[in-house]
Amino acid sequence: MPGLLISESAGGLGLSMLDAAIVAESLGAHTAPAPFVSSAVMLPTALMHAGGDHDALLGELASGALRGGCALADGYGARAGTSITSNGDTLTGTALYVLDAGADVYLVADANKALYLVNSNAPNLTETSLTTIDKTRSSAELTFAATPAQQISDDPAVLQAVLNAGRVMLAADSLGAAAN
Repeated sequence: MPGLLISESAGGLGLSMLDAAIVAESLGAHTAPAPFVSSAVMLPTALMHAGGDHDALLGELASGALRGGCALADGYGARAGTSITSNGDTLTGTALYVLDAGADVYLVADANKALYLVNSNAPNLTETSLTTIDKTRSSAELTFAATPAQQISDDPAVLQAVLNAGRVMLAADSLGAAAN
């Protein structure tokens, strides 16, 4: 499942967003606690739209060896006092309601709609688990204190594509859950 959208040349299946939505609907119907939205949809979408050579990372995602999480709230409207700022190759600030906590790598949006990759074991990164009503998704708060990060895109259209893909998957998941 993790390689649905990833091209065959990078170790995935090369299927479409519609195929991923069908899987998301099935996961919702069975109340499956899987990191599907971040690892199989949002992070691969970001890497494929960002340009550059990300085949090694996509291959790790496709095989399931690497699990991704998403901290994108700053890209569409942060809460007061939680803005994430970048200083070239580091991030500072707090990301709330991070999707798929406990990931190996996080896709992070800053206040300028740029996207970064941050390893979960990066120095100066603190992850705090959050308790939410949805027990099928793990959530966290990430605190960055000049945490090393790799910028993969500064194009707001890439962030929008990632958000759109995530919203479609969450809608399909909800449809599946509502069917039961």
